[in-house]
Amino acid sequence: MSATQDSATDSTPRRGGLIALAILLVVVVAVAVGTVLLVRLTSTPEEGSTEPYREAWASAMRKAGVDATLPPSPTELTAYRGVGGHPFEATFTGEEATALLAIYPFTYREGSTTALLRDPRLTFPKTGTIRIETGIESSVQGGDLELEGPVAFGSTEGLTSPGAD
Repeated sequence: MSATQDSATDSTPRRGGLIALAILLVVVVAVAVGTVLLVRLTSTPEEGSTEPYREAWASAMRKAGVDATLPPSPTELTAYRGVGGHPFEATFTGEEATALLAIYPFTYREGSTTALLRDPRLTFPKTGTIRIETGIESSVQGGDLELEGPVAFGSTEGLTSPGAD
């Protein structure tokens, strides 16, 4: 056997080993990238994030003719001080109303009693009817609430619901 034949025979196992190593490296990188993508796609936003409501909130702001920036976390409605205003008429979807309630929660306070809606979901099953599903956090006692009934909203009287309290 000549020296040329020996080097050709020796390089064949090396080449096969390099190919196997390259394939292994590609598989490891693909698994790592796939895992990162899967975690990002299945992760839920951090608690208190407004991000899940971004699209519905932006739609509600457009309908109201308001130029605003999405707050990074829910902001107590009473923390805002309104300056100026403009009349508008809009029909909001359940998703838009839910986004507004989730992003701008209102805590009811009377004496030492407080109550706050937790994870509100609003739908409008038929014209003039609203369905609210929510949890209630209260200084007295918490629980869940489901309410459906006729509803109306006026600029002076606010939200009214004859027959539903």
